[in-house]
Amino acid sequence: MKTHTYLFVATEAGMSDALFGAHLAAEALVAEQDGVVVAYALFFQNFSIFLGKRGLFWKTSTCARRCAAVTSARRC
Repeated sequence: MKTHTYLFVATEAGMSDALFGAHLAAEALVAEQDGVVVAYALFFQNFSIFLGKRGLFWKTSTCARRCAAVTSARRC
């Protein structure tokens, strides 16, 4: 499978400005377990001209193996 790492152009400064700057472009949530980050989500608001209403675009979500194991054990 061919990877397209050249498409990844995000920088720490750009992400910092988007998430913590004066005009937020996105928001992030972080989940911790025992002081270790186990999951995160990045999302932003959008507007559908077709539907004529606001929406929420959930861009990134992940769960570390440790979190997945705990969730599975708890049957969540």
